Amino acid sequence: MGIHSKVKAVSQEVLQIVEQGEKVVLFCHHHATAQELTACIASVLPKVSETRMPVQAVWKAAWGNVLEESEDSKEESLRLTFIDWLCEDLMLAQTASWVGSPPTTEASLARAFKKSKARHLGSETIAQAAQRLYHALLDSKSSRAVLREATIEERIELLPGANGSSRVLGICEPSTNSYEKHLFIHNKQPDTIISIFNSPFGPDVLVVTDKLSEGIDLGSSVGK
Repeated sequence: MGIHSKVKAVSQEVLQIVEQGEKVVLFCHHHATAQELTACIASVLPKVSETRMPVQAVWKAAWGNVLEESEDSKEESLRLTFIDWLCEDLMLAQTASWVGSPPTTEASLARAFKKSKARHLGSETIAQAAQRLYHALLDSKSSRAVLREATIEERIELLPGANGSSRVLGICEPSTNSYEKHLFIHNKQPDTIISIFNSPFGPDVLVVTDKLSEGIDLGSSVGK
């Protein structure tokens, strides 16, 4: 079986796992293979269903209602950036799918965050999952630095999943195809990637080269 056939076969296997609500990480020895696999999986996974109901301002207000505020003004700015990330296309679509038909008011949407399960798995609610992820980012010096840079420079795309609606993310050198630019991460901070991937939010699939593989302890994986 040629490399292209193997990539397609792995992509189909990943699709089956993701459709069950699981996340997947794949390790590749070479950047070229990782690039091809990332693009192939992106073409196989169904696109996220966009939602604009309610309007984004209501989503942000609801998250502001749910997530603990900080008395430190600098840390509060990081919280607001995190909320902005939660309201990017991919995370917005994910959260909307978990709450079903999203309520149309800030208060009712906030209540849904506190009652609905994240990914419909386990006992963790959407609100609990978001709060846990936010604290994980703050507790890591490197992740806090990424969050701070995204805040100061207004570069939300530094956070995994904020670069579009793609459900797969390549942690390798970006391909030369400009149309695939959004499929790759550029902050080079594994702590941030791992924290987000270990949450219900963000990309469903990571394609990782060996350079990042050391010390990674993630749930579902398909080796390559």
